[in-house]
Amino acid sequence: MGLSCLPMRAVLLFLSLFIASEATCSAITINGLSDETVYTDSVTFEVVHEPGFGLQFLINGDSATTSSPITIDEAGFYELLVKKLAPGSSEIVETETVHFIVRSSERGSSENGLRPWVPRMNIPAADAEIDSGSLELIAPRQFPISWPIPVVAKLVDGDHQPLRVMADAQINDQTVRLYRGVGSLHLPAVFADETHNITIEAASQSATTDVLMSSLSIIIAPASIDLDTNWTSPGIVQINADMNVAVGATLSIGPGVIVEIGNGVDLTIDGNLQLNGEESNPTVMTAAPGSTWGGCLVNGEVHATFLFVTRGGEDPNWFNGSGFSAHRKDQATFLFNTGSSGSFEDCYWIENPGQALHGNDATLTLDRCLVQRSPTTGQFNGGAVVLRDCHLVEFPRDSPEFAHKVNDGIYFKTGNHELHDTVIGWAKDDGVDAGSGSAGTVLVDGCWFESCFHEAMAWSGGGRDVIVRNTVALNSGQGIECGFSTSGSSPVVTVSDSITIGNSIGWRFGDNYTWDYKGFLTVTDSISLYNEKDVWGYEWDSWTYRIDAMDIRDNWLTRENPMHPDNRIWDGSDLTLIEALEPTTAVVGAGFSSNEIQRPMQRYGEEIEFGFSSFGSIPPGLGFTISSKVAGKSEETTIFGGLRASSGQMLASYKPTFSPRGGLVEYIRFTLHDGNNGQITTPRNLIYIDTPGVDNVEVVVPLGSEWAYLDNGSDPGPGWIEENFDDSSWKYGPAEFGYGDDDEATKIDDSSANYPTYYFRHAFEPDDLFGDTQATIRLRRDDGAIVYLNGVEVMRSNLPDGPVSHSDFALGVVDDKDEYVTVSIDSSLLIDGDDNILAVEVHQANATSLNMSFDLELKLERPLEPKLFLVPIAESKALIIWTNTGNELLEESTDLVTWAPVPDAVSPKEIDYTNEGAWKFYRLRMVP
Repeated sequence: MGLSCLPMRAVLLFLSLFIASEATCSAITINGLSDETVYTDSVTFEVVHEPGFGLQFLINGDSATTSSPITIDEAGFYELLVKKLAPGSSEIVETETVHFIVRSSERGSSENGLRPWVPRMNIPAADAEIDSGSLELIAPRQFPISWPIPVVAKLVDGDHQPLRVMADAQINDQTVRLYRGVGSLHLPAVFADETHNITIEAASQSATTDVLMSSLSIIIAPASIDLDTNWTSPGIVQINADMNVAVGATLSIGPGVIVEIGNGVDLTIDGNLQLNGEESNPTVMTAAPGSTWGGCLVNGEVHATFLFVTRGGEDPNWFNGSGFSAHRKDQATFLFNTGSSGSFEDCYWIENPGQALHGNDATLTLDRCLVQRSPTTGQFNGGAVVLRDCHLVEFPRDSPEFAHKVNDGIYFKTGNHELHDTVIGWAKDDGVDAGSGSAGTVLVDGCWFESCFHEAMAWSGGGRDVIVRNTVALNSGQGIECGFSTSGSSPVVTVSDSITIGNSIGWRFGDNYTWDYKGFLTVTDSISLYNEKDVWGYEWDSWTYRIDAMDIRDNWLTRENPMHPDNRIWDGSDLTLIEALEPTTAVVGAGFSSNEIQRPMQRYGEEIEFGFSSFGSIPPGLGFTISSKVAGKSEETTIFGGLRASSGQMLASYKPTFSPRGGLVEYIRFTLHDGNNGQITTPRNLIYIDTPGVDNVEVVVPLGSEWAYLDNGSDPGPGWIEENFDDSSWKYGPAEFGYGDDDEATKIDDSSANYPTYYFRHAFEPDDLFGDTQATIRLRRDDGAIVYLNGVEVMRSNLPDGPVSHSDFALGVVDDKDEYVTVSIDSSLLIDGDDNILAVEVHQANATSLNMSFDLELKLERPLEPKLFLVPIAESKALIIWTNTGNELLEESTDLVTWAPVPDAVSPKEIDYTNEGAWKFYRLRMVP
């Protein structure tokens, strides 16, 4: 906190009393900001200026404006240092330091102190990266007519090991992304008896395989397998009811067998299950199209080779009341019980609604397996799990949207586990999480983690001992985290010979919760580059930087870190580790790191981010041109430029300074060109256009608004939802309201027995309402709520239908107190130019609830006015550009009489006019 006031220089003692009184030093006063406090979404504060004294502000070490008030609305951890200067000089007479956090309401406490991380778009590989390997396809040899066909694609080196490059390939005109060398999809069903050819192509590489589509023979499985049984003939085995493989019995399923399991049907393996697929003739476990099978409870043994597992894990609440510890409740396709074992080689879980696996004191090995598009690979409580050369990707799906669920790549609670040469990532949560639980060890060797919203590796728990070596972590919220524990000197995390690049935080001691942190993080002989913070060590139970719990030395960092001085600043001189772990030395892919290819003109001048498909020892580069078109002129004005990254760099940026002149600018086109060691593999053009009405979103009731509220447990009486209700006797304060979570702006009354219901009212006046306005409410409620707009119910969450009284409880406890529920409401209920009333009743789930939360946002979105442009991009090629609103239809004509919709018409739309002499016309038509 602040230092005491320093004495004025001795010479000032001889000045008159009047002059001395004018420069009397008093304590620095900061209004609206408290030390070690968390604020939701934003905070506004003001430093009181004293007459005669100067002020200097530093926010996170950077100089900031001293004008007041100051609003900070970007989530993260902040250190505000205020320096008071003596009159007329730069002498510091007092300082005040305040630490605080702005936390995203969307992310909640899961990202305390962090900027919400959204993984940047992956840049596809260059042709040379793809051509350094060869393509392979794995698919069933025969498959039922009318069933979508599961396919796995690989890009491999000469030893048939996946190349760790991001390749986009075409399989029968469908795009499949190979996540660091491996990917999958379901091809559309074939409705005829035929030999169906499947071909994959990327760069100059290709591969092909055939699948016989036919009406296969069907065998109906019995309810119990009591003796050794072989299903070896290719065809379909239907399991239409729950089935058991008894103790002492072995069920062997041969190559090419399609095991069709009925909707919700479960298997129990007390004996031995053998799934004996072959590379050219895999076995398949699935359900018929439109159905989902349950799972296998394994008490005995399972051994599988070349197996496809799809459409499994039917019950989303299977683990509720099951007796098994599970963060996610989705059913697992294979659940291994205490003492059971399983081995899987070349097995592929593709698009299962449930977890792939779950283990409870079991022994499991997975070699060369793929888990893709599932909620999670699974949770493992005790036992031993070994993964070698596996790919665990997309949990539940690769997209920029955040999902506040436990979508970890894999979760270890206790036990002794190993990960070797495995790719894990594209997870909405962590890549690998080792959280609550007691003693256990994890070895991570030669692995690759990428594009996780939270941690690539999150290590926590008592008695946890983790070794990470020869491993890469890219484009994630945090690369390696040494987190919380409840007992002992744990977790102990030791990292060596590893690389973290392009994350929010590279290496982290601490976590985002106000819990206990008793572990130790050691990192040596490693590289942490181009992260927002290469190393960080704050914990929130003490608001201290835990340098005492970190040994970070003999590493390469992007910039000097005074907390960790025993490291070197990256200069590219020692490429030993980069060369050891880089995927390829070929030309890499380059391009825009966002799929945003059209922006409003107002955003021209913002930084443009570029990415590269991988890090490497050879610095990549790219070229660009900036072209502009002024209204009334037929030609463009163009300037040229280039960008060169450094070795190891995967992200670069450029801030345009070129300013078009000569009149109204219709558009600016930023075009990328291949550079030294960089091939453009994304769309090449970013278009800025003058779009009237682009600021069409108005948040009329923002989060954190002030509300009248009633928190004494009483019934407000009739009419409390109406405009003319008198709420002058109610309390008044800003949201978030609640108690028990330590993140409330206004703490409501919890002094007596928890009241079932709390009431809130807020008046607002929207502007410029018209017919097509869309209104959306985003609500945080713990546990249930009803929202009324101008006396009409518009939203109900976690409460029964029908009348609800002030003594009624919600239907159940909200598991995630930070969850927001979003609904669209009828905008015709809004009153233009006059007071509107939002009224909300929030109900607890029970009388013993330990917390309560309420906040609400109301957003209005108005239709945009369309505008159409034609922008040339090459000889005989152009872009048609307009403002995407979702309510327009691009149409084309050759005679201005007959018009037809343009397929896949999303702005900007590329057209080719190489056919000379053939005119084509375009128009934009608004549709309902």
